[in-house]
Amino acid sequence: MKKPPVHIVLISILILFVIPQVLSADEESAEVSTEEFVAEGITKKPREDFFFAIIGEGSIYSYDSLAYGGGIILGYGTGSAVGIKIEGFFNQEGIDVLELNVFLRLYFLGSSAYSGPFVQFMGGTALINRSDDFSIPSFTGSVSAGLGFGWRFLFKDRWFLEPGARAGYPFIVGAGVSAGFRL
Repeated sequence: MKKPPVHIVLISILILFVIPQVLSADEESAEVSTEEFVAEGITKKPREDFFFAIIGEGSIYSYDSLAYGGGIILGYGTGSAVGIKIEGFFNQEGIDVLELNVFLRLYFLGSSAYSGPFVQFMGGTALINRSDDFSIPSFTGSVSAGLGFGWRFLFKDRWFLEPGARAGYPFIVGAGVSAGFRL
């Protein structure tokens, strides 16, 4: 039986063990803030933040051409958020990339922020194929890791627009815009 690649095993461990720990820590902080609201005589419960977005991005995987693509983002949290980001890219050299990343986002405006500037740490896997030799499973797998910066602009407290930029591996740099909504 063939062993799975090391980066797939590490990503699986990250998803199964780290994300539930971060989410449970966020629930504990939500309980504390609820008590603070009650102590101040405010009966409104703080809002939990689950968000969904569609992203369009351009990334540079080689010095020769720009790769264009898009995908989806699913996340949860206020002040800090965790989630998944799935994107596909295509360039003129015939190289296709599918990135499957887990992210941790920290907002600069504090523990109850869900808008404004943020920094985002990403890690996952990138599946790389050549268009003329497309195969499933992917021709080549690679670790994907990066650091991103962005700004969330809210519209009517539910809809948002997020321009952002990132740098890392296997991509060199990337920039794009996502549009989505909060639940």
